[in-house]
Amino acid sequence: MWYKFAQNNIDIPIPPVLKQILLEIKNNHGFGLLCGGIVRDFYLNKYHGTNIKPKDYDVEVYGLNSDKLISILSKFGEVSEVGKSFGVLKLNAGGEDYDFSLPRKDSKTGDKHTDFTVEVDENLSPAEAAKRRDVTVNSMLYDPLTKEVVDPYDGVDDIKNKILRHTSDAFTEDPLRVLRLVSLASRFGFKLAPETAELARTIKDQYQHLPKERVEQEFHKLVTKGIEPGRALDILYQTGWSENFPHIHNMQGIKQNPLYHPEGDLPEHTKLVMNEAARIAYRDGLNKEEREVLIYAALCHDFGKITHTFQKPDKNGVMQWVSPGHEEAGMEPARAFLQSIGVNKKVIDRVVPLVGNHMQHLVFPNVNSKDSFVKKLAEKLHPSDIAMLNRIIESDHSGRHPLPKELPSAAREMGEVAKNNQVLNGIAPNLLEGKDVIKYTGQGGKYIGDILNEHRNLILQHSPEMRDRDSALNWLDRRMRKHLGFVSGDDIQKVLGIKGPEIKNILDKAWAAQKNKEFNDRNSAIEWLKKLK
Repeated sequence: MWYKFAQNNIDIPIPPVLKQILLEIKNNHGFGLLCGGIVRDFYLNKYHGTNIKPKDYDVEVYGLNSDKLISILSKFGEVSEVGKSFGVLKLNAGGEDYDFSLPRKDSKTGDKHTDFTVEVDENLSPAEAAKRRDVTVNSMLYDPLTKEVVDPYDGVDDIKNKILRHTSDAFTEDPLRVLRLVSLASRFGFKLAPETAELARTIKDQYQHLPKERVEQEFHKLVTKGIEPGRALDILYQTGWSENFPHIHNMQGIKQNPLYHPEGDLPEHTKLVMNEAARIAYRDGLNKEEREVLIYAALCHDFGKITHTFQKPDKNGVMQWVSPGHEEAGMEPARAFLQSIGVNKKVIDRVVPLVGNHMQHLVFPNVNSKDSFVKKLAEKLHPSDIAMLNRIIESDHSGRHPLPKELPSAAREMGEVAKNNQVLNGIAPNLLEGKDVIKYTGQGGKYIGDILNEHRNLILQHSPEMRDRDSALNWLDRRMRKHLGFVSGDDIQKVLGIKGPEIKNILDKAWAAQKNKEFNDRNSAIEWLKKLK
């Protein structure tokens, strides 16, 4: 009966051991179908030119109970029964993991994400079992033995048309599925079916029952895998779920100066910037965490405009939209939003300074010392860096269609100066350590911290006294001599009666003698001085 849903034959390669398992299942009067992402991804590759490699092989098994399935799987490797009550078994065969599940019905019993009862029924048809899946593009199944696709809800057509559509009204039983729509739309560049948007709107108040870690997982997918992460905003606004994320919701209606932002309002700009950030992340080969930082920074970069946008007349008296100070104003909202969805603190600490400094390239051309500027900027950005800042600047600048996509010349020069000062990918290194100061003081204490802070400030000022390790040690020696030396110029005049340039020579000798421990207090220093007569 279920074969009436079968599509034309296709060929999805599977590991040899998996084929052997499916044959064994068939020999025991059952049948196994590949389900989930592997079928969806095959058609994405076929119709949209993607190149998604299969990573997980999930098999739904019909016609066998769990004990019989365990008996079959045990012949091929180690079986884990941890998910048995949910009809899920895990098999490790030949060092690879496979998930096997039995068809089931889920019934919601409460408000929490985990409030479900599960009824495993090996006699369900594939069409009945697929009703519990979230969207049609995830509701297709594939028989590797017959090479036929089971597509009862027209998932193939929705993939062709790049549409996300709920499989059945059971969609509303799990509010997390709305956030899954957000991540799927971002990952594959799909739009949302209007009827699915309306259905999602009816459960927007159930967001409060979702555990933060599950929310973070879906946002993590959209920022680390999304080819068009800006589509997340479309889905949130269409479904009304933006109300659960006030910082995103309140971007709506914020105007921008059309001279600099011909693309439109703040949400439209933010969507474009997020998509540009994804393009740049791919171009630069960023790892997952770097990509996460960049795209979250793109999402949050103009949160400050929500509170800092107003109209004022330009020099010709024409009213214009302006947002002075929005960069710094956006830092705490960015932190609050990222914390609210459970983002890792390490990532947040890198995103927030990027938000607060994403307009620094406009300041750069007019500073007195460009070398000092980039060193101080690198310090402000830490634990992020100027290289990542330039990526967010390029994303911001490029997200203003139809204006050119480029890194502004000032930001490019800023990057070159940073590179020359070795602060493009981090902060300027310290040239002194506490042990360098202890050589003079013989002990620790607050004084060491004061000296090291003073040395750090000179580095950031690009002082010639902190050019390299040798110059830093010379500075430290002069600094210690000034504060720890027992012999002064007045002492030399009183004891030796010497005036003029010769005093400096005597001071040099005295400091050398003190470091050589020829005297260790003021009285012995004066006695040493008297011997020079």
